Amino acid sequence: MAGYSHAFPGLDDEAREEVRRRFEKSRLASTEPNCDGFVEIRINGDSMAVYADFYPPDPGCRVLTVDDVAQALSDLDVIHGIDWDTIAIATDKCNLDHTELSTIRVATGTRPVNAKPEELVPEETVVPGPVYPRPLPDGSVDFREISPFRIVRAGQCVGQYLSVREGTDGMDIHGRTIPCASELVERLEAGEHTERVGDELLASIDGRCEIADGTFTVNPVLLVEGDVDYHTGHIDFPGDVYLNGQVHDGFRVHAAGSIFANTPLDASDIVAGADLTAGYGLMGRKNAVVKVAGILRAKYVENCLIEAGSDVLVDRGIVRAHIYTGGKVATSQRGVILGGLIFAQNGVQTRQIGTATGPGISIHCGVNYLAEKKLDILRSKAEDLTSKLLEVRRMLAHTRSRELESMLHDLREELRETNEMSESLLFQIDSNEDVRIEVSGTVFPGATVEICHVSYTVDQELHGVAFFLDKSQGRISIEKLNRGR
Repeated sequence: MAGYSHAFPGLDDEAREEVRRRFEKSRLASTEPNCDGFVEIRINGDSMAVYADFYPPDPGCRVLTVDDVAQALSDLDVIHGIDWDTIAIATDKCNLDHTELSTIRVATGTRPVNAKPEELVPEETVVPGPVYPRPLPDGSVDFREISPFRIVRAGQCVGQYLSVREGTDGMDIHGRTIPCASELVERLEAGEHTERVGDELLASIDGRCEIADGTFTVNPVLLVEGDVDYHTGHIDFPGDVYLNGQVHDGFRVHAAGSIFANTPLDASDIVAGADLTAGYGLMGRKNAVVKVAGILRAKYVENCLIEAGSDVLVDRGIVRAHIYTGGKVATSQRGVILGGLIFAQNGVQTRQIGTATGPGISIHCGVNYLAEKKLDILRSKAEDLTSKLLEVRRMLAHTRSRELESMLHDLREELRETNEMSESLLFQIDSNEDVRIEVSGTVFPGATVEICHVSYTVDQELHGVAFFLDKSQGRISIEKLNRGR
């Protein structure tokens, strides 16, 4: 090969070998005009594959046979993985078509199959990554619905366990054994709030799937480090939510658990299934709605509608807010209530109500606002049903039909049920006749206080007083507080 190396310095060994073979073939053809069919065998360097070149005979010479190929393989100690079918087909084609066939794979070694331990593989739907919303009817996409958080529900399958795979030794074309190895995999362990059932890993609680430090967990708490914006999308989480950034305009934060805001909370649409803590204040945007099933705690509340199932506790002030609570509204000893509307079933405690020149304020206590809200809805429904009932009666006066009579009967039944529900709610509305409105500082003129639908309008400055319902007189009475709150 040394001569070929000097003649073709730009070729690698394999290319030079091909040139050599073609040269030898040409030389033999020129010196031996009557050449029998023959085969040339090449073995890959790793002894895992054998390739053959098939050459047809010259006219009148002996054809190439399968036995010739078998002998050539035996001469090179090839004993494993021989493809006799391919050899037979190639031999026939070479002889019948009088065609050279190059680089035909005639033997293949068996590669080992490495052993593999049991492996936990997360479901594709829970692997962290963006979750894209479905297009709207007009084909557009609300990019606020795109979320990077993968949320799962209790009992949902979050991963599959792949069984142990036993290893199998391999063999090269010379029949030599190739030992199998143990495959190294990055093991993923089941973590908190997951449960193995058979070959499945299930979430044991609602929460967010997280994979960190080789552990798969379901976290019942969502920590949002940055702002709630197009990077996070809307927040809809089945547990507690911690907000370390701002909530941008138009984005909602809904949590089945509690919400904790570590910056001033500018609210558009906030819903907490438990408590809401806004230690740096709560300010509403436009028609902001904040719904809290439990307790609301805030440094201040301004310009928003709040519905709370329990107490609303504010440190500094309540300004131009509408608050509806099944508990009480209470501020600190330096807190004030300036403008707005308050429905507090269990009373109000504050330092100041109103200002000398500011907007008026109306405070309603002792009333179950939810029952009253439902009653308003039922009253509106009854008015609508009555209007439809009168219309059907007018139609029946001119045309009698079973369809109209059936409609009249259904409307009467629905109106009767609506009125019965309204009557039952009437007994739930005035739920706390012993409630008090206590003001340790000043109540300014223009404020209206109401307890169980008995109202009183303040016409002069009052200091350190409590309002309560005098049930015997059926009016609001005022008494001096013995000491500051």
